[in-house]
Amino acid sequence: KGTRLAVTHCPAYFEALATKRPIVANDAMTHPATANLTENYLKPLGIASMLDAPVWVRGEVVGVLCHEHVGPVREWSAEEIDFVSALSAMVSLAIEESNRARSERLLRESEEKFRALFEASSQGIILHDEEKIIEVNPACMRILGFRSPDEMTGKHPAETSAPIQPNGEGADVLARRYIDACLAQGSARFDWVACNSRGEEIPIEILLTRIQWGGRQIIQ
Repeated sequence: KGTRLAVTHCPAYFEALATKRPIVANDAMTHPATANLTENYLKPLGIASMLDAPVWVRGEVVGVLCHEHVGPVREWSAEEIDFVSALSAMVSLAIEESNRARSERLLRESEEKFRALFEASSQGIILHDEEKIIEVNPACMRILGFRSPDEMTGKHPAETSAPIQPNGEGADVLARRYIDACLAQGSARFDWVACNSRGEEIPIEILLTRIQWGGRQIIQ
């Protein structure tokens, strides 16, 4: 208990684990993969034979199922080797499933937190890709005077803007430039003139932020 086995102490053992097959050492003290364990491990504990199956998860060894026989040297049967192989595969699958479930739970929790902040924020928030608005929060609708998200979703951000911006450029051209800058650099901040539901111009400050959402890259 508490002993650490490093690759430098027994490189042949780790090389054997890397083959993804059980180490079948009928005579552990002479087997090429386990011979280096003789003086510090096998002899003090009286271990004569070993049957070790690596547990692989996503291309990495995360553990080893070690079966150690104390007493005279013995031969591991084909049934025992098959059982150990199947057991290591079952453990690998169980760990994978546990990791997947944990990842899904963390993702759900993260999305729930984001949704709560999105809905409760006093700042207007729009989620959009390069072509259209995906979601808007209540504060955004209040600022722009829209009654329903459906009045904004599906439209290009430039469609809810003054056609000509204060610098004299068209909203569609300028919006594309800022969107490209955000996607390339991660963010962009600028002054903008939006239009409310009655067509009235509203000066606002916009901060674009590139985020990962639902497995894809979008802009907040």
